[in-house]
Amino acid sequence: MIGILITDFQMRGMDGIELIKEPRKIHPGISSKIETSLATEEMRVRVKEQGVN
Repeated sequence: MIGILITDFQMRGMDGIELIKEPRKIHPGISSKIETSLATEEMRVRVKEQGVN
């Protein structure tokens, strides 16, 4: 079982929120963390809406 998923926000083809949604379908309680060096307020809002730190 996965304990925590750590990802960058910006990636080719998808963003970190899209990536986190997939394992949550199988393990809804998975802890997640998104890191990025280029955060905008819109990104922060989207991350908080998903319950990600």
